[in-house]
Amino acid sequence: MIGASCFFFYWGLSAYISSWLDQMFVLGMGLGIVTDLLTNNVLRFISSDDKEYYPYMMIPGKKYWTFFANILYAYLLLFLTICVYRLFKMNVKPIFFGIVYTAFDYLLIKVKDYFVHLMQKKQGGKGE
Repeated sequence: MIGASCFFFYWGLSAYISSWLDQMFVLGMGLGIVTDLLTNNVLRFISSDDKEYYPYMMIPGKKYWTFFANILYAYLLLFLTICVYRLFKMNVKPIFFGIVYTAFDYLLIKVKDYFVHLMQKKQGGKGE
């Protein structure tokens, strides 16, 4: 879904939005909305247990504030992804964009899980 979002929001709107910064704003907003409304809901729908897929979501809750938190998180992932593109001086390609974005998402989720594990361990051994 990330590559498709890049295709539609970045490539599709490039004829109408000439500023690169405005394109990144729209793309980040679109990625956050896709994450909150599509990806997380699909993961919740296919899970047999309520919290089966929570380790694969950065913000697993379903509240009003999570919508905005997912948009901010998408901006962070977009920034990291664009840094990779700028580092290697590449043009944006939707498939590679999706791979890099998903890799950073996975990395940050694992960092979050590690800190959650440390906090649970510190609070009484629930995380062991």
